[in-house]
Amino acid sequence: MIVIHCRFTLAAADREQWIESARRMAEISRTEAGCLEYAFSADVSDPLTMYSYQEWESQETLDAHEQAPHHARRMAELAAWDVDYQKIAFYGVAWQRNQVRAGSPPGPKPRTDLSPRTGR
Repeated sequence: MIVIHCRFTLAAADREQWIESARRMAEISRTEAGCLEYAFSADVSDPLTMYSYQEWESQETLDAHEQAPHHARRMAELAAWDVDYQKIAFYGVAWQRNQVRAGSPPGPKPRTDLSPRTGR
């Protein structure tokens, strides 16, 4: 598996167009063979700092993604905007573990008894 993590800062004037382009890119990319995860997010402290996170089954599926027409369109859009790339990192992952089990949040189980707690 290949994981890609990117961090970049946008110019305020480009933010809304960037978000719309990112939304389209994520929607299309998530339908591609070999795409396990494709997400964009904004930093909670700085709305102009953005993150991209991708997971791909293999180098071959990533290569196919990078040759797709929607990828070329996204690259052209990015070239037109003021984007400060701070990190573009690729990781080869040999194993993974999902800490969250289906239907249950991590950590202690939620209380089902809603009576007031005593002794606090």
